[in-house]
Amino acid sequence: MRASHPRTLHTHAGFKTKSQLLLSLFACLLALNVSSARAQREGDEEVVRVNSDLVVLNVTVTDSEGRYVHKLKRGDFKLFEDGREQRIGLFSVEETPFAAAILLDTSGSMERRMTLARAAAIRFLEGLREEDVAAVYNFDARVEQLQDFTTGRDLPPVAYDLGPKGMTALNDAILRAAKDIATRPEKRRAIIVLSDGMDTKSGASADKALHAARHTRRVEQPVHTRLPARELRARRPLA
Repeated sequence: MRASHPRTLHTHAGFKTKSQLLLSLFACLLALNVSSARAQREGDEEVVRVNSDLVVLNVTVTDSEGRYVHKLKRGDFKLFEDGREQRIGLFSVEETPFAAAILLDTSGSMERRMTLARAAAIRFLEGLREEDVAAVYNFDARVEQLQDFTTGRDLPPVAYDLGPKGMTALNDAILRAAKDIATRPEKRRAIIVLSDGMDTKSGASADKALHAARHTRRVEQPVHTRLPARELRARRPLA
C-alpha cells in the first residue's frame, strides 16, 4: 500500500521534514503479517497465505533557513503514525534527475517587471544540477514555448527581445506546461510560474489547469509559484 497523503517525520537532530523537490529520501515501512500459521494442504501442495503492506514515504529535509540537509542516515529519523512509533524497514537516499517548466508572464501588466522576472528565471536555471532539464514558455494572450527541455542554463535569446503586451492567459499556460512535462521521463517535475497578476484571458479554468498539473503522470509534486507585484519589487530573484 502506497501512502497517498503527506507524512511528517521527526529526526534526532530536530530538523523539520516535508515532501517536496530535489532530494528524495525514501523511508519504507514494511509490515509483514502471516495470516495463517498453519500449513494447509490442497492435494499434494502446501499453501501458506501471507499479507504484506508496504508504505513508501518520499521525504525532503531542510534546516531552519530552508537549505537542504544531506548525508542523513536511517538513525536520524523516527517515524510516527497516530502518535505511535513505527519501524522503518527500508531506507535509501536518491538524487534523481529533475524536469522543470518555467512560465514567464509577458503580458501588459509586466511592463516594469520583465527584467526582474527574467533574472529570477535565470537564477533558477543556474541552480539546477548537470542532469536536470528545463523548458521555457512565455504567455500573454497566447502561450508559446521558447525553448524545449534542455540542460542549458540560460534563457533562449528570443526571451530577451520580448516586450510586455496583451492580456494574461495564465491558466492556459499552466495547462500547456502540464501536458508537455507529462511526457518527460524524469521522476521529479515542477512548473514554475513567474507572474504578477491574475488570469484575464484563458479558455481553461483555474481548476482545470491545476488539476492537470497535479495529476500529471508520475509527478512527485508540481510547484506553482506566482509572484505578486509587491514581491517582484521587494524580493531578490528566486531560485
